Amino acid sequence: MTDQPTPATPSSDHTAMAQFWGMVRDILGGAPAMRKNCESYLPKLPEETTADHDSRVALSPFTNIYGDISGNLASKPFAKELCLSDATPVEIAGTADVEGERSGGLADNIDAQGNNLHVFASNSFKEGVDKGLTWILVDFTRARPTVEGRPLSQAEEQAQGLRPYWVHLPPEQVIAAYSVAVGGVDTLFHARVLECEKVRNGFGEKEVKRVRVMDRAFLDVTPDGAPTALGPATWTLYEEQKRDGKDQPEWVEIDAGAYSIGLIPLVPVFIGQRVGASFRVIPPLRDLAYMQVEEYQQEANLKSISMLTAFPMLAGNGVNPPVDKEGEAIVVPVGPRSVLFAPPNNDGNHGEWKFIEPSAESLKFLEERLNTFRDQMRDLGMQPLARSNLTVVTSANLSRKASSQVQKWAILFEDALDQALAITCKWLGIPDEASAEVYKDFSVEAEEGEELTALLNAEKQRVVSKQTVAEEFKRRGVLSDDYDHEKDQLRLADEQADATGEQNIDPVTGAVLPDNGPAV
Repeated sequence: MTDQPTPATPSSDHTAMAQFWGMVRDILGGAPAMRKNCESYLPKLPEETTADHDSRVALSPFTNIYGDISGNLASKPFAKELCLSDATPVEIAGTADVEGERSGGLADNIDAQGNNLHVFASNSFKEGVDKGLTWILVDFTRARPTVEGRPLSQAEEQAQGLRPYWVHLPPEQVIAAYSVAVGGVDTLFHARVLECEKVRNGFGEKEVKRVRVMDRAFLDVTPDGAPTALGPATWTLYEEQKRDGKDQPEWVEIDAGAYSIGLIPLVPVFIGQRVGASFRVIPPLRDLAYMQVEEYQQEANLKSISMLTAFPMLAGNGVNPPVDKEGEAIVVPVGPRSVLFAPPNNDGNHGEWKFIEPSAESLKFLEERLNTFRDQMRDLGMQPLARSNLTVVTSANLSRKASSQVQKWAILFEDALDQALAITCKWLGIPDEASAEVYKDFSVEAEEGEELTALLNAEKQRVVSKQTVAEEFKRRGVLSDDYDHEKDQLRLADEQADATGEQNIDPVTGAVLPDNGPAV
Protein backbone atom coordinates (compact mmCIF):
# COMPACT_ATOMS: atom_id res chain seq x y z
CA MET A 1 0.00 0.00 0.00
CA THR A 2 1.47 3.33 -1.07
CA ASP A 3 1.63 6.31 1.26
CA GLN A 4 -1.12 8.86 0.82
CA PRO A 5 0.03 12.31 -0.39
CA THR A 6 0.26 15.02 2.26
CA PRO A 7 0.80 18.78 2.04
CA ALA A 8 4.54 18.01 2.32
CA THR A 9 4.59 15.68 -0.69
CA PRO A 10 6.93 17.22 -3.29
CA SER A 11 5.95 17.56 -6.92
CA SER A 12 7.60 15.49 -9.64
CA ASP A 13 9.45 18.61 -10.84
CA HIS A 14 10.88 19.20 -7.38
CA THR A 15 11.87 15.55 -7.01
CA ALA A 16 13.64 15.59 -10.38
CA MET A 17 15.76 18.61 -9.37
CA ALA A 18 16.38 17.71 -5.71
CA GLN A 19 19.50 15.59 -6.30
CA PHE A 20 21.30 18.32 -8.25
CA TRP A 21 20.32 21.03 -5.77
CA GLY A 22 21.68 18.88 -2.95
CA MET A 23 24.95 18.34 -4.81
CA VAL A 24 25.43 22.08 -5.37
CA ARG A 25 24.61 22.74 -1.73
CA ASP A 26 27.30 20.25 -0.71
CA ILE A 27 29.86 21.77 -3.10
CA LEU A 28 29.27 25.24 -1.72
CA GLY A 29 29.39 23.80 1.80
CA GLY A 30 33.04 22.93 1.21
CA ALA A 31 35.09 20.00 2.49
CA PRO A 32 32.92 19.26 5.58
CA ALA A 33 29.76 18.84 3.48
CA MET A 34 31.49 16.77 0.80
CA ARG A 35 33.03 14.47 3.41
CA LYS A 36 29.73 14.13 5.26
CA ASN A 37 28.06 12.80 2.11
CA CYS A 38 31.07 10.71 1.12
CA GLU A 39 28.98 7.78 -0.08
CA SER A 40 27.84 9.96 -2.99
CA TYR A 41 31.20 11.53 -3.86
CA LEU A 42 33.91 9.17 -2.51
CA PRO A 43 32.28 5.73 -2.35
CA LYS A 44 34.05 2.77 -0.80
CA LEU A 45 36.37 0.93 -3.18
CA PRO A 46 36.14 -2.84 -3.73
CA GLU A 47 37.75 -4.74 -0.82
CA GLU A 48 38.35 -1.45 1.03
CA THR A 49 37.69 -1.74 4.75
CA THR A 50 35.45 0.71 6.55
CA ALA A 51 38.39 1.99 8.60
CA ASP A 52 40.50 2.62 5.50
CA HIS A 53 37.59 4.33 3.76
CA ASP A 54 36.91 6.56 6.75
CA SER A 55 40.58 7.54 6.85
CA ARG A 56 40.65 8.29 3.12
CA VAL A 57 37.56 10.49 3.40
CA ALA A 58 38.79 12.33 6.51
CA LEU A 59 42.07 13.25 4.79
CA SER A 60 40.56 14.10 1.39
CA PRO A 61 41.37 17.69 0.29
CA PHE A 62 38.82 19.85 -1.51
CA THR A 63 39.70 22.77 -3.79
CA ASN A 64 36.45 24.59 -4.54
CA ILE A 65 37.02 25.90 -8.06
CA TYR A 66 33.27 25.86 -8.72
CA GLY A 67 32.64 28.19 -5.78
CA ASP A 68 35.21 30.70 -7.05
CA ILE A 69 33.81 30.70 -10.59
CA SER A 70 30.20 30.83 -9.46
CA GLY A 71 30.87 33.70 -7.06
CA ASN A 72 32.77 35.65 -9.71
CA LEU A 73 30.06 35.26 -12.36
CA ALA A 74 27.22 36.05 -9.95
CA SER A 75 28.98 39.22 -8.76
CA LYS A 76 29.23 40.77 -12.25
CA PRO A 77 25.73 42.34 -12.34
CA PHE A 78 26.29 43.78 -8.86
CA ALA A 79 29.66 45.42 -9.47
CA LYS A 80 27.61 48.63 -9.44
CA GLU A 81 24.68 49.53 -7.22
CA LEU A 82 21.30 48.23 -8.34
CA CYS A 83 19.09 51.20 -9.24
CA LEU A 84 15.38 51.88 -9.36
CA SER A 85 13.89 53.88 -12.22
CA ASP A 86 12.97 57.53 -11.70
CA ALA A 87 9.29 56.58 -12.07
CA THR A 88 9.44 54.21 -9.09
CA PRO A 89 7.05 55.50 -6.38
CA VAL A 90 8.53 57.15 -3.28
CA GLU A 91 6.97 54.45 -1.08
CA ILE A 92 9.47 52.01 -2.57
CA ALA A 93 12.43 54.11 -3.71
CA GLY A 94 12.21 56.87 -1.09
CA THR A 95 12.64 60.62 -1.54
CA ALA A 96 15.62 62.27 -3.22
CA ASP A 97 18.08 64.56 -1.43
CA VAL A 98 19.88 67.55 -2.94
CA GLU A 99 22.34 65.23 -4.69
CA GLY A 100 19.59 63.07 -6.16
CA GLU A 101 20.17 60.09 -3.84
CA ARG A 102 16.86 58.47 -2.85
CA SER A 103 16.29 56.96 0.58
CA GLY A 104 13.58 56.27 3.12
CA GLY A 105 11.59 53.80 1.01
CA LEU A 106 11.00 50.06 1.30
CA ALA A 107 14.07 49.43 -0.88
CA ASP A 108 16.31 50.42 2.04
CA ASN A 109 15.00 47.43 4.02
CA ILE A 110 13.23 45.33 1.43
CA ASP A 111 13.05 42.12 3.49
CA ALA A 112 12.32 43.73 6.87
CA GLN A 113 15.55 42.09 8.04
CA GLY A 114 17.83 45.06 7.41
CA ASN A 115 18.91 44.15 3.86
CA ASN A 116 18.50 46.72 1.11
CA LEU A 117 17.36 45.80 -2.38
CA HIS A 118 20.93 45.51 -3.72
CA VAL A 119 22.01 43.00 -1.05
CA PHE A 120 18.77 41.02 -1.31
CA ALA A 121 19.01 40.87 -5.09
CA SER A 122 22.68 39.86 -5.02
CA ASN A 123 21.98 36.90 -2.71
CA SER A 124 18.96 35.79 -4.72
CA PHE A 125 20.82 36.02 -8.03
CA LYS A 126 23.68 33.90 -6.68
CA GLU A 127 21.20 31.19 -5.68
CA GLY A 128 19.64 31.30 -9.14
CA VAL A 129 23.01 30.99 -10.88
CA ASP A 130 23.92 27.96 -8.76
CA LYS A 131 20.60 26.13 -8.93
CA GLY A 132 18.96 27.51 -12.05
CA LEU A 133 15.80 28.48 -10.17
CA THR A 134 14.94 30.40 -7.04
CA TRP A 135 11.89 32.25 -5.69
CA ILE A 136 10.86 35.63 -4.29
CA LEU A 137 7.81 35.79 -2.01
CA VAL A 138 6.28 39.26 -1.63
CA ASP A 139 4.32 38.98 1.60
CA PHE A 140 2.59 41.50 3.87
CA THR A 141 2.90 41.79 7.63
CA ARG A 142 -0.17 40.52 9.40
CA ALA A 143 -2.28 43.07 11.24
CA ARG A 144 -3.41 42.71 14.82
CA PRO A 145 -7.20 43.23 14.79
CA THR A 146 -8.82 45.88 16.96
CA VAL A 147 -10.88 44.92 19.99
CA GLU A 148 -14.01 46.34 18.37
CA GLY A 149 -13.37 44.44 15.17
CA ARG A 150 -13.33 47.61 13.06
CA PRO A 151 -10.86 48.18 10.22
CA LEU A 152 -7.52 49.72 11.18
CA SER A 153 -6.95 53.40 10.60
CA GLN A 154 -3.90 54.58 8.66
CA ALA A 155 -2.25 55.69 11.90
CA GLU A 156 -2.87 52.27 13.46
CA GLU A 157 -1.40 50.55 10.41
CA GLN A 158 1.73 52.70 10.69
CA ALA A 159 1.96 52.01 14.43
CA GLN A 160 1.86 48.25 13.77
CA GLY A 161 4.49 48.59 11.03
CA LEU A 162 2.28 47.03 8.38
CA ARG A 163 4.12 46.85 5.08
CA PRO A 164 5.00 44.51 2.24
CA TYR A 165 8.30 42.67 2.52
CA TRP A 166 10.27 40.27 0.36
CA VAL A 167 11.37 36.77 1.31
CA HIS A 168 13.98 34.85 -0.65
CA LEU A 169 12.96 31.19 -0.91
CA PRO A 170 15.58 28.66 -2.07
CA PRO A 171 14.16 26.20 -4.62
CA GLU A 172 14.31 23.34 -2.09
CA GLN A 173 11.77 25.21 0.05
CA VAL A 174 9.12 25.52 -2.68
CA ILE A 175 8.23 21.84 -2.82
CA ALA A 176 5.50 22.20 -5.45
CA ALA A 177 4.43 24.80 -7.99
CA TYR A 178 1.94 24.68 -10.84
CA SER A 179 1.08 27.34 -13.39
CA VAL A 180 -1.31 27.75 -16.30
CA ALA A 181 -1.65 30.22 -19.15
CA VAL A 182 -4.54 32.63 -18.52
CA GLY A 183 -5.02 35.35 -21.10
CA GLY A 184 -1.60 34.55 -22.54
CA VAL A 185 0.14 35.05 -19.19
CA ASP A 186 1.79 32.20 -17.28
CA THR A 187 0.06 32.37 -13.88
CA LEU A 188 0.64 30.40 -10.67
CA PHE A 189 -2.48 28.66 -9.41
CA HIS A 190 -0.98 26.34 -6.76
CA ALA A 191 2.20 26.35 -4.68
CA ARG A 192 3.38 24.67 -1.49
CA VAL A 193 6.13 26.20 0.62
CA LEU A 194 7.94 24.27 3.35
CA GLU A 195 8.31 26.32 6.54
CA CYS A 196 10.42 24.67 9.23
CA GLU A 197 11.10 26.41 12.53
CA LYS A 198 13.20 25.50 15.55
CA VAL A 199 11.46 26.40 18.81
CA ARG A 200 12.64 26.14 22.39
CA ASN A 201 11.50 23.01 24.17
CA GLY A 202 12.42 23.32 27.82
CA PHE A 203 16.20 23.47 27.86
CA GLY A 204 16.40 22.00 24.37
CA GLU A 205 14.97 22.56 20.93
CA LYS A 206 12.52 20.89 18.64
CA GLU A 207 11.73 21.34 14.98
CA VAL A 208 8.23 22.28 13.93
CA LYS A 209 7.36 21.42 10.34
CA ARG A 210 4.75 23.49 8.52
CA VAL A 211 3.62 23.76 4.91
CA ARG A 212 1.90 26.82 3.47
CA VAL A 213 -0.45 25.93 0.62
CA MET A 214 -1.33 28.71 -1.83
CA ASP A 215 -4.28 28.16 -4.16
CA ARG A 216 -6.37 29.75 -6.89
CA ALA A 217 -9.41 27.84 -8.11
CA PHE A 218 -10.38 27.53 -11.78
CA LEU A 219 -13.52 29.62 -12.40
CA ASP A 220 -14.17 29.14 -16.09
CA VAL A 221 -12.73 26.45 -18.30
CA THR A 222 -12.94 25.71 -21.99
CA PRO A 223 -14.38 22.40 -23.25
CA ASP A 224 -10.86 20.96 -23.35
CA GLY A 225 -10.30 21.88 -19.69
CA ALA A 226 -8.12 24.98 -20.13
CA PRO A 227 -8.98 27.72 -17.59
CA THR A 228 -10.00 31.16 -18.82
CA ALA A 229 -10.18 32.74 -15.36
CA LEU A 230 -8.86 32.05 -11.87
CA GLY A 231 -10.45 32.77 -8.52
CA PRO A 232 -8.94 34.86 -5.71
CA ALA A 233 -5.77 33.59 -4.03
CA THR A 234 -6.03 31.84 -0.66
CA TRP A 235 -3.53 30.28 1.70
CA THR A 236 -3.74 27.48 4.25
CA LEU A 237 -1.09 26.64 6.84
CA TYR A 238 -0.62 23.01 7.88
CA GLU A 239 1.49 21.72 10.77
CA GLU A 240 2.80 18.22 11.38
CA GLN A 241 1.54 17.08 14.78
CA LYS A 242 1.74 13.84 16.74
CA ARG A 243 -1.71 12.83 17.96
CA ASP A 244 -2.30 10.68 21.03
CA GLY A 245 -2.84 7.06 20.14
CA LYS A 246 -1.47 7.51 16.63
CA ASP A 247 1.83 6.01 15.50
CA GLN A 248 2.36 8.43 12.63
CA PRO A 249 2.14 12.23 12.81
CA GLU A 250 -0.65 13.99 10.96
CA TRP A 251 -0.85 17.25 9.04
CA VAL A 252 -3.33 19.53 10.75
CA GLU A 253 -4.69 22.83 9.44
CA ILE A 254 -3.77 25.55 11.94
CA ASP A 255 -4.49 28.77 10.01
CA ALA A 256 -5.96 30.05 6.76
CA GLY A 257 -6.67 33.28 4.95
CA ALA A 258 -6.84 35.09 1.63
CA TYR A 259 -4.44 37.32 -0.29
CA SER A 260 -6.26 40.62 -0.70
CA ILE A 261 -4.34 41.43 -3.89
CA GLY A 262 -6.06 38.51 -5.64
CA LEU A 263 -2.97 36.60 -6.77
CA ILE A 264 -0.30 34.31 -5.34
CA PRO A 265 2.54 36.70 -4.42
CA LEU A 266 5.28 34.30 -5.47
CA VAL A 267 7.74 35.06 -8.28
CA PRO A 268 9.84 32.32 -9.90
CA VAL A 269 13.35 33.44 -10.85
CA PHE A 270 14.54 31.40 -13.82
CA ILE A 271 18.26 31.82 -14.45
CA GLY A 272 18.65 28.37 -16.00
CA GLN A 273 16.81 27.16 -19.08
CA ARG A 274 13.23 26.26 -18.23
CA VAL A 275 12.06 22.87 -19.47
CA GLY A 276 8.79 23.58 -21.26
CA ALA A 277 6.12 24.97 -18.95
CA SER A 278 7.34 22.92 -15.98
CA PHE A 279 9.39 24.04 -13.00
CA ARG A 280 12.37 21.96 -14.01
CA VAL A 281 15.43 23.79 -15.25
CA ILE A 282 18.80 23.13 -16.82
CA PRO A 283 21.10 25.02 -14.41
CA PRO A 284 23.60 27.27 -16.22
CA LEU A 285 26.60 25.82 -14.37
CA ARG A 286 25.42 22.20 -14.30
CA ASP A 287 28.40 20.75 -16.17
CA LEU A 288 30.84 22.72 -14.03
CA ALA A 289 29.23 21.33 -10.86
CA TYR A 290 29.69 17.75 -12.05
CA MET A 291 33.28 18.56 -12.98
CA GLN A 292 33.83 19.80 -9.42
CA VAL A 293 32.83 16.40 -8.05
CA GLU A 294 35.25 14.75 -10.50
CA GLU A 295 37.98 17.19 -9.39
CA TYR A 296 37.34 16.25 -5.75
CA GLN A 297 37.70 12.56 -6.58
CA GLN A 298 40.92 13.08 -8.54
CA GLU A 299 42.39 15.24 -5.78
CA ALA A 300 41.44 12.71 -3.11
CA ASN A 301 43.00 9.88 -5.15
CA LEU A 302 46.22 11.85 -5.58
CA LYS A 303 46.39 12.49 -1.83
CA SER A 304 45.76 8.81 -1.08
CA ILE A 305 48.48 7.61 -3.46
CA SER A 306 50.89 10.25 -2.16
CA MET A 307 50.42 8.88 1.34
CA LEU A 308 51.13 5.36 0.08
CA THR A 309 54.36 6.68 -1.39
CA ALA A 310 55.34 8.41 1.83
CA PHE A 311 54.45 5.29 3.83
CA PRO A 312 55.31 2.36 1.52
CA MET A 313 54.60 -1.31 2.17
CA LEU A 314 57.39 -3.35 3.76
CA ALA A 315 58.17 -6.76 2.26
CA GLY A 316 60.22 -9.48 3.93
CA ASN A 317 61.83 -11.95 1.52
CA GLY A 318 63.12 -15.21 3.05
CA VAL A 319 62.07 -14.05 6.52
CA ASN A 320 59.74 -16.01 8.73
CA PRO A 321 56.86 -13.82 9.92
CA PRO A 322 57.15 -13.02 13.63
CA VAL A 323 54.56 -14.64 15.88
CA ASP A 324 53.51 -14.23 19.49
CA LYS A 325 53.45 -16.90 22.20
CA GLU A 326 50.20 -18.29 20.85
CA GLY A 327 51.66 -18.55 17.36
CA GLU A 328 49.59 -15.67 15.98
CA ALA A 329 51.26 -13.29 13.52
CA ILE A 330 52.11 -9.91 15.01
CA VAL A 331 52.30 -6.52 13.32
CA VAL A 332 55.87 -5.64 12.40
CA PRO A 333 56.81 -2.17 13.70
CA VAL A 334 58.00 0.20 10.98
CA GLY A 335 59.66 3.55 11.61
CA PRO A 336 62.90 5.37 12.39
CA ARG A 337 63.09 3.86 15.90
CA SER A 338 62.39 0.29 14.87
CA VAL A 339 65.02 -2.39 14.18
CA LEU A 340 64.25 -5.34 11.91
CA PHE A 341 66.26 -8.58 11.97
CA ALA A 342 66.82 -11.16 9.23
CA PRO A 343 68.94 -13.89 10.91
CA PRO A 344 70.70 -16.42 8.65
CA ASN A 345 69.36 -19.93 8.38
CA ASN A 346 71.32 -23.20 8.74
CA ASP A 347 72.76 -22.78 5.24
CA GLY A 348 74.17 -19.38 6.08
CA ASN A 349 71.70 -17.57 3.84
CA HIS A 350 69.60 -14.75 5.23
CA GLY A 351 66.50 -12.92 4.15
CA GLU A 352 66.08 -9.26 3.42
CA TRP A 353 63.64 -6.43 3.99
CA LYS A 354 62.66 -3.97 1.27
CA PHE A 355 59.98 -1.37 0.59
CA ILE A 356 57.39 -1.57 -2.14
CA GLU A 357 56.05 1.82 -3.21
CA PRO A 358 54.22 3.33 -6.21
CA SER A 359 56.34 4.76 -8.98
CA ALA A 360 56.96 8.49 -8.88
CA GLU A 361 55.99 8.58 -12.55
CA SER A 362 52.42 7.59 -11.71
CA LEU A 363 52.23 10.43 -9.18
CA LYS A 364 53.52 12.88 -11.77
CA PHE A 365 50.93 11.67 -14.28
CA LEU A 366 48.06 12.01 -11.80
CA GLU A 367 49.16 15.50 -10.77
CA GLU A 368 49.46 16.67 -14.38
CA ARG A 369 46.05 15.22 -15.18
CA LEU A 370 44.53 17.03 -12.19
CA ASN A 371 46.09 20.36 -13.19
CA THR A 372 44.87 19.92 -16.77
CA PHE A 373 41.38 19.14 -15.51
CA ARG A 374 41.39 22.26 -13.34
CA ASP A 375 42.40 24.38 -16.35
CA GLN A 376 39.48 22.90 -18.27
CA MET A 377 37.15 23.88 -15.43
CA ARG A 378 38.42 27.46 -15.44
CA ASP A 379 38.08 27.66 -19.22
CA LEU A 380 34.50 26.41 -18.97
CA GLY A 381 33.85 28.95 -16.22
CA MET A 382 34.82 31.78 -18.57
CA GLN A 383 32.36 30.74 -21.28
CA PRO A 384 29.35 32.61 -19.81
CA LEU A 385 31.32 35.85 -20.23
CA ALA A 386 32.32 35.18 -23.83
CA ARG A 387 30.73 37.40 -26.44
CA SER A 388 27.68 36.00 -28.20
CA ASN A 389 24.50 37.26 -29.82
CA LEU A 390 21.55 36.12 -27.69
CA THR A 391 17.86 36.98 -27.62
CA VAL A 392 16.09 37.01 -24.25
CA VAL A 393 12.29 36.82 -24.01
CA THR A 394 10.96 38.33 -20.77
CA SER A 395 7.73 37.50 -18.93
CA ALA A 396 6.01 40.34 -20.79
CA ASN A 397 6.93 38.64 -24.11
CA LEU A 398 9.42 41.38 -24.92
CA SER A 399 12.61 40.47 -26.78
CA ARG A 400 15.89 41.91 -25.56
CA LYS A 401 19.41 41.41 -26.85
CA ALA A 402 22.25 40.07 -24.71
CA SER A 403 25.94 40.00 -25.62
CA SER A 404 26.87 37.18 -23.20
CA GLN A 405 25.30 34.46 -21.09
CA VAL A 406 25.84 36.44 -17.88
CA GLN A 407 24.12 39.45 -19.42
CA LYS A 408 21.23 37.17 -20.37
CA TRP A 409 21.01 35.99 -16.75
CA ALA A 410 20.98 39.62 -15.58
CA ILE A 411 18.13 40.49 -17.95
CA LEU A 412 16.07 37.51 -16.74
CA PHE A 413 16.73 38.46 -13.13
CA GLU A 414 15.82 42.10 -13.77
CA ASP A 415 12.51 40.90 -15.21
CA ALA A 416 11.83 38.86 -12.05
CA LEU A 417 12.59 41.90 -9.87
CA ASP A 418 10.10 43.95 -11.89
CA GLN A 419 7.44 41.29 -11.26
CA ALA A 420 8.17 41.42 -7.51
CA LEU A 421 8.01 45.23 -7.58
CA ALA A 422 4.64 45.04 -9.36
CA ILE A 423 3.27 42.82 -6.58
CA THR A 424 4.69 45.26 -4.00
CA CYS A 425 2.77 48.08 -5.70
CA LYS A 426 -0.40 45.99 -5.51
CA TRP A 427 0.06 45.53 -1.76
CA LEU A 428 0.55 49.30 -1.37
CA GLY A 429 -2.39 50.15 -3.63
CA ILE A 430 -0.29 52.42 -5.84
CA PRO A 431 0.25 52.50 -9.63
CA ASP A 432 2.60 49.86 -10.99
CA GLU A 433 5.38 52.18 -12.15
CA ALA A 434 8.35 50.60 -10.36
CA SER A 435 11.19 48.95 -12.23
CA ALA A 436 14.73 47.86 -11.41
CA GLU A 437 17.90 48.48 -13.36
CA VAL A 438 20.63 45.85 -12.96
CA TYR A 439 24.15 46.59 -14.17
CA LYS A 440 24.71 44.70 -17.42
CA ASP A 441 27.68 46.48 -19.02
CA PHE A 442 30.48 43.98 -18.44
CA SER A 443 32.71 41.94 -20.73
CA VAL A 444 35.73 39.66 -20.73
CA GLU A 445 38.84 41.48 -19.50
CA ALA A 446 40.93 40.42 -22.51
CA GLU A 447 38.40 41.82 -24.95
CA GLU A 448 37.99 44.91 -22.79
CA GLY A 449 41.67 45.85 -23.28
CA GLU A 450 41.43 45.51 -27.05
CA GLU A 451 38.31 47.66 -27.18
CA LEU A 452 39.86 50.41 -25.05
CA THR A 453 42.83 50.53 -27.40
CA ALA A 454 40.44 50.79 -30.36
CA LEU A 455 38.68 53.73 -28.67
CA LEU A 456 41.95 55.59 -28.16
CA ASN A 457 42.91 55.03 -31.79
CA ALA A 458 39.49 56.25 -32.94
CA GLU A 459 39.99 59.47 -30.97
CA LYS A 460 43.42 60.01 -32.52
CA GLN A 461 41.89 59.70 -35.98
CA ARG A 462 39.10 62.13 -34.98
CA VAL A 463 36.42 59.46 -35.42
CA VAL A 464 35.12 60.19 -31.91
CA SER A 465 35.71 63.06 -29.50
CA LYS A 466 37.81 63.03 -26.34
CA GLN A 467 34.64 63.46 -24.30
CA THR A 468 33.09 60.37 -25.91
CA VAL A 469 36.18 58.33 -25.04
CA ALA A 470 36.08 59.62 -21.46
CA GLU A 471 32.38 58.75 -21.14
CA GLU A 472 33.06 55.27 -22.53
CA PHE A 473 35.92 54.77 -20.07
CA LYS A 474 33.59 55.80 -17.25
CA ARG A 475 30.86 53.42 -18.46
CA ARG A 476 33.32 50.53 -18.55
CA GLY A 477 34.60 51.23 -15.04
CA VAL A 478 38.07 52.40 -16.10
CA LEU A 479 37.23 55.82 -14.64
CA SER A 480 35.32 56.17 -11.37
CA ASP A 481 31.61 56.94 -11.31
CA ASP A 482 32.23 60.44 -9.92
CA TYR A 483 34.47 61.40 -12.85
CA ASP A 484 33.43 64.81 -14.29
CA HIS A 485 34.67 65.56 -17.80
CA GLU A 486 34.23 69.35 -17.53
CA LYS A 487 36.20 69.55 -14.29
CA ASP A 488 38.88 67.35 -15.80
CA GLN A 489 39.22 69.73 -18.77
CA LEU A 490 39.79 72.61 -16.35
CA ARG A 491 42.51 70.59 -14.63
CA LEU A 492 44.15 69.90 -17.99
CA ALA A 493 44.04 73.61 -18.81
CA ASP A 494 45.67 74.45 -15.47
CA GLU A 495 48.40 71.88 -16.08
CA GLN A 496 49.03 73.29 -19.55
CA ALA A 497 49.24 76.81 -18.15
CA ASP A 498 51.75 75.70 -15.52
CA ALA A 499 53.87 74.07 -18.21
CA THR A 500 53.91 77.06 -20.61
CA GLY A 501 53.66 79.92 -18.13
CA GLU A 502 51.02 82.63 -18.06
CA GLN A 503 49.83 83.92 -21.43
CA ASN A 504 48.01 87.09 -22.45
CA ILE A 505 44.52 86.38 -23.78
CA ASP A 506 42.48 88.76 -25.94
CA PRO A 507 39.32 89.37 -23.87
CA VAL A 508 37.20 89.67 -27.03
CA THR A 509 38.45 86.86 -29.28
CA GLY A 510 40.09 84.59 -26.69
CA ALA A 511 43.21 84.37 -28.87
CA VAL A 512 46.68 84.21 -27.32
CA LEU A 513 48.44 87.59 -27.62
CA PRO A 514 52.17 87.79 -28.35
CA ASP A 515 54.42 88.28 -25.38
CA ASN A 516 56.11 91.69 -25.83
CA GLY A 517 58.23 91.28 -22.79
CA PRO A 518 58.02 93.18 -19.52
CA ALA A 519 56.66 96.73 -19.60
CA VAL A 520 59.29 99.54 -19.47
